[in-house]
Amino acid sequence: RINCGNDTSGCYELIVDRPQSLKLCRNWDALNGVSTGDLVTIQRHLLDLEVFTHPLQHLAADCNNTGTVSAGDISTLRKLILGVIADFRDFNLESWIFVREIDSLNYSTDLSFNDTLNCPENTDVIAVKMGDVNDLPGIRGGVTRGNISPVVRARNTENGIEFIASESFQLSAIEIGLTVDADFFSVVNGVVPIEENHFHYNGKRLKVSWNDPLGQCIWVNQGDVLLTVNGLKT
Repeated sequence: RINCGNDTSGCYELIVDRPQSLKLCRNWDALNGVSTGDLVTIQRHLLDLEVFTHPLQHLAADCNNTGTVSAGDISTLRKLILGVIADFRDFNLESWIFVREIDSLNYSTDLSFNDTLNCPENTDVIAVKMGDVNDLPGIRGGVTRGNISPVVRARNTENGIEFIASESFQLSAIEIGLTVDADFFSVVNGVVPIEENHFHYNGKRLKVSWNDPLGQCIWVNQGDVLLTVNGLKT
C-alpha cells in the first residue's frame, strides 16, 4: 500500500518501480460542505424549477447510490444533516467519489490503474463530495451558507427559545443546531411548518433542517416567529 498526498495546488506525484494497483479513497467527515441549501438545490432540480447545470451535480446528489436523483436522495441527505445517519455506508458509498473527465459532459468513476507503470502521465482526478451539489468545481449555488441569517434572531422565553424574523424576507430553507439540556422538549411551528422528519435529537444536540417542499420561498414578516423550541433550560 502506498500513501500519496498532494500539495496545496492539487498536484500529486506517485513514483513506483514495479506494477501497483491504484485506488483513491477519502471516507471521513461525511457532513463536510453539506447543508440544507443542497437539499433546496436538489429539490428545485427534481421539480424542473432550476435544473442542474453540471453533470457532476447528478453524481453528488445520488446519495442513496441508485444511479438516479430522486426524492429518496433528499431524504437520505436530510438524515445526514440531522445526525440520524453518520455517513453513506448503508448505501455502499464513501464520503468522496473520485472521477476523471472524459469530456466536458461526461465523467467516469473508473480509475482502475492496475498497472501504474503504464498509466498515462498527467492524469487529472476530480474529487466529488457526496451531497455537496453547490460547491463542486466551477459551481456556486444560490443558497448562502454559514451561521444563522442576520435577519433571524433567537429570543429566550420562559419555556425555551423563539426564532424571530428581524426584518421581512423570503425564506426557502432553515437549518438550526442547538445544544439541548432538557429531559423533554418540543419543536412548535411558527410560520415555518416543521414536521417530525425535519428535526432530530441525539441526546445532546438538536438539529433542525427544513426547506419548502415545492422548492419555493415563503414570505416572512418582521416580528414573525419562525419556530419555537420549548422545554429548554435557558
